Amino acid sequence: MNEKALEQELMLPFELHHIPAHYRDYYRVKRGNFFATILRFEKHWRGYLLLDSAIDLSLNHCQRLTEPKQLLPLLLYGQAHAKIRIAFELFFSSCLGEGRSVMRDAVEFASIAHYMRYSSELQQVWLNRAEDPKAFEKEFRSNKKKKLFGTSPKLHAAWNHLSEIGAHCNIDAVADRLLTDDSNDRDLRVESTYLHTDLKTWPLSAAYLLGVATEIEDLIFSDFETRLQLVPDLVATRRKWYGYFRELKAEVKKSL
Repeated sequence: MNEKALEQELMLPFELHHIPAHYRDYYRVKRGNFFATILRFEKHWRGYLLLDSAIDLSLNHCQRLTEPKQLLPLLLYGQAHAKIRIAFELFFSSCLGEGRSVMRDAVEFASIAHYMRYSSELQQVWLNRAEDPKAFEKEFRSNKKKKLFGTSPKLHAAWNHLSEIGAHCNIDAVADRLLTDDSNDRDLRVESTYLHTDLKTWPLSAAYLLGVATEIEDLIFSDFETRLQLVPDLVATRRKWYGYFRELKAEVKKSL
């Protein structure tokens, strides 16, 4: 099948009309990767949707506030959930580095939400960043391990790890996207790809990301446990997810 026929087969008329030729190859491959990865690693996809359902249920049941200082943390938890969704959509599209970077953002949003969940004073410092940057720096930037991540050492470790292999510019972040061709005796050809092409480590990496998102889910639940523990469908969904995740991790470990 030639390139034009392949585009006609895999892309919608709307996409063919609005996406120019030079961009189509990247777009088509990324879009195709999303569907292909779901089919290849269906258990990861089903697990992710189960976890997403638990987070969604928690946030929906917290929409009716019982005190004003719940508002800001809930907004930040909502943004963390949005970033988790984007991170997994990128991950399933073979954009592993970008998925890790966005998940790092989700960790930071959730940790800040948890840090100021019970403190109106901290919320004011966060809101007044422009007026008092020193106070903001003291509370939200300095000594993050003790303050933001004081009760969540696993999320602190994840934040550091995802920074190094996703958000920051270093060799670890680009090494698995470099392709070399030394078939020519005179020249060495090096190419940087936009998408990951080797998915051997994908199941393990995706399981790690699911673990990070699970820590965020647990943080949300613990902050509103008094209310959420009384929601039967949420309790059942969480129980189902934690059992499912144990099985998935065991399968991934066995396949290594």
